[in-house]
Amino acid sequence: MRRQFNFMTLLLGLLTAGTLPAQNQPSNVHLISRVTKNEIKLRWAPTDAETWRESTVKGYYLLRATVPTDTLGLATYAYDTLANMILPLPSAQWEKLVDEDTYCAAAWTSLYEKKPASSGNLIQQIKQQDDILNKAYFVAMLAADQSQKAANAMGLQFTDKTAVTGKQYIYKVGIHGLKNDYSTTYADTKTIFNLASPLPPVSISKEKSITIKWDPSADQWGYTTYHVERSESLEGSYKRLTSTPFLHLQNPNGNSSEYSYYTDTIGVNYKVFYYRLVGIDPFGEESIPSVAVAGMGKDLTPPPSPEHLTATTIENKMVKLEWSQPACPDIKGYQISRAEDFEATFTPLHADLLPINTLEFIDSTPNPALNNYYLVSVVDTAGNVNHSESIYAFFKDNTPPPTPTLLTGRIDSTGLVTLKWNKVADPALIGYRVYYSNSPNHTFIMRSGDLITDTFYQEKLFLNTLSERILYKVAAVDIGYGHSLPTAALELKKPDKIKPASGCFKRVEVIDQSAMLTWAPGSSSDLVLQELWRENDLLQKTKMASFDNATTTYTDTTLAEGQSYTYYLRSRDDDGLYSDFSTPVSVQSSQKELAAVNDLQAIWNEESKSISLKWYCPTKNVQYIIYRSIGDGALITYDNTSTTDFTDNYVSESTKYRYAVVVMDENGRQSGLSAITEVMAGKSQLTK
Repeated sequence: MRRQFNFMTLLLGLLTAGTLPAQNQPSNVHLISRVTKNEIKLRWAPTDAETWRESTVKGYYLLRATVPTDTLGLATYAYDTLANMILPLPSAQWEKLVDEDTYCAAAWTSLYEKKPASSGNLIQQIKQQDDILNKAYFVAMLAADQSQKAANAMGLQFTDKTAVTGKQYIYKVGIHGLKNDYSTTYADTKTIFNLASPLPPVSISKEKSITIKWDPSADQWGYTTYHVERSESLEGSYKRLTSTPFLHLQNPNGNSSEYSYYTDTIGVNYKVFYYRLVGIDPFGEESIPSVAVAGMGKDLTPPPSPEHLTATTIENKMVKLEWSQPACPDIKGYQISRAEDFEATFTPLHADLLPINTLEFIDSTPNPALNNYYLVSVVDTAGNVNHSESIYAFFKDNTPPPTPTLLTGRIDSTGLVTLKWNKVADPALIGYRVYYSNSPNHTFIMRSGDLITDTFYQEKLFLNTLSERILYKVAAVDIGYGHSLPTAALELKKPDKIKPASGCFKRVEVIDQSAMLTWAPGSSSDLVLQELWRENDLLQKTKMASFDNATTTYTDTTLAEGQSYTYYLRSRDDDGLYSDFSTPVSVQSSQKELAAVNDLQAIWNEESKSISLKWYCPTKNVQYIIYRSIGDGALITYDNTSTTDFTDNYVSESTKYRYAVVVMDENGRQSGLSAITEVMAGKSQLTK
């Protein structure tokens, strides 16, 4: 399975440098070019780990075509071979490079270092090997981006020193054996490429630190990594803050931020520093620095809130506030504010800050007929603000109204709450207030700022919350805004609208045509049922079985040979709500091995100067992949056919050729390699 990293498009931008229109199908190799004064540099890279692994064995070919004047865009061009077999240097030739260049060392490790053995079941082993290959691929591509030596040693770079000034060229690079899988790029020797500076970053001031932010996608030069540099003056000496280039990574799903961030912990505030960027392109070359931006750390920490705040009414007309000064060396002063509701906007009661040594304040303008909530705010010398908890000033009322009686209520399936109670017999009564809480241990909060003048109350609740219950109290209010004692708390259960949690698979094991599944049930406390579903290759889901919460295993014995299946879990709670389908697991049943070719023969035809192959295969409606080597070299993919014979017309006399055949069915399943047959071109005898 090919697994492509989204972020590798950053590592090899393959981005600028005049790429030709896309081929008929996406290529697994990307190519870019760069025109300099006396030469054309070419860089390419495989787009996924599997292609990279193939390229290290099969090698690249590099072709060049000269574009006739005013004919760019023709369908075909005459290509000459610049290089026929570009491969990584053998391991023994890397010693000096590894000693001189850390990126070469990383590249050699990715190519040649022995990989650790896998453990666990077959699926786990495959995943481990896949992860190892992907990590090696990532390191190798990054090393090639940062070092031309590494790129050359890995066979991912070529310098064309034979290009003629004033000419236009098209280059083509591909991997041997992968037909129609190549990449092209256009180069005009009249246009010499010069690296420009990156766009300037943005500085964000923080507490004793500065964060540098920039957008790599906004640079049109294909920079893959960056150095961040700092100076204490605009024209002074700049120091690199990154020992290695800074790499902007995306997640495999591509959901990460488009911006890159680097935070410099400077340890001081209000001291100016200057920052700039140096970009590194896919050829390992550094740009000139960007324009520098200034930044400095700022005090962003609010002071501690005032403590021990009290509110005392004076003659039932005024309110005296008192508080304790918080422990903070840079307090500038205090601000007193008032509101009619603790959730409303608090209005300052004075224009200027109270001095730092002021720890009391008298409000001479409260309205005893209204609610009076107060806040004390402390402000430091940097302008940071913190607030006390709000406090309520109670005005005396010696005859509060009676407590309402017979409080009842219900919540319907839509979340509509209806509360009812008996009317309070008090001639001074002006209304009621409703309070709520999600727990009997929490503070009850007033539900509405307006008085309720009737003996019922309705509201709509949002049901998709974790709290299963809500509690209500009701208090009566008289004309002097005296409040009765509230009723006893009325507890109501919310209708369940939250889906339960699904289970999750712990293990799956396939033996022949059976799949043994083990899972952990969902964590919701109100689960009553679990369901196992199976999805086939047509994405059709079928419920396999239902279980109680104690069941955690199931064996599916109905798998068809060589088929893929995907399993899901789903849960149901006591309110009849179903969970979402769980994270799936996929399996594939075993299948018989595809029969290999028998009796492969190779015969020299003197008359046609060709070699004829023929063989026998019992399996019908299949394709045959022809492998060939010249002399005793390695067998490589040569051609394919749907018949049981083949003629090789591209041979030279007095040369030995070796052949083998692999069978491939319509599902892509392949047999083992046939017996190798060899023949000497120019001789009529058959040898095996």
